[in-house]
Amino acid sequence: MIADIKGWTNDAVTKLRGEFAERLVYVGLQGSYRRGEAKEGSDIDLVVVIDALGLNDLDRYRGIVHAMPGGGDACGFISDVTTLARWPGHELFTLRMDTVDYYGDLASLLPPLTDEDVREAARVGASGLYHMVAHSYLYGDGSEQARGELLTALFKGAFFVMLAVEYRRSGIYYQTKTELLRHLDGDEAAVMAASIDYAAWVEGKTQAEAFALLLDWTRRVIASE
Repeated sequence: MIADIKGWTNDAVTKLRGEFAERLVYVGLQGSYRRGEAKEGSDIDLVVVIDALGLNDLDRYRGIVHAMPGGGDACGFISDVTTLARWPGHELFTLRMDTVDYYGDLASLLPPLTDEDVREAARVGASGLYHMVAHSYLYGDGSEQARGELLTALFKGAFFVMLAVEYRRSGIYYQTKTELLRHLDGDEAAVMAASIDYAAWVEGKTQAEAFALLLDWTRRVIASE
């Protein structure tokens, strides 16, 4: 785990500027490290934009980041300026709201956020999660361990859907899972509690109850959006 993520990201900026020079347009950080919720093995979610993107650029980028301490955990989003400007608006919602700038200004590279973008972020996110829940329940590895790992990942994904749902409702983008949980109740609170710590939440419950919670909640989100 990276103890000083700000220092690590600034070091990445320096190295990327040295490699790409004026072609580097933007570097930011999102995800659990940005939220202060990272654990051992958490992804380092960098957001990188360059002026144009070819396969050779990906090779150069990988060589730099993977050579850094903990670089094997590097993940995130990379694009070029033109492609990013044409990206579907609903997929930019989390990118826009969850990323902190380290080099450049992300907002200046994105189209304006619309109400429809946020609605689609909630609806499309819930639809994809609904499909994964049903598909994995039917066809996935039925062992308790495999299902536990799968449910952990599914509830992690539910967090990003919940962010869009709550933003639609209140206009507030909560910066951490714990902060968001404080403003939820009922099944929504249960989903967020499982997203924060699935192993603790599921104690005294069955995996079938966990699948049912996600299936019912995502269905309601799809219907309401």
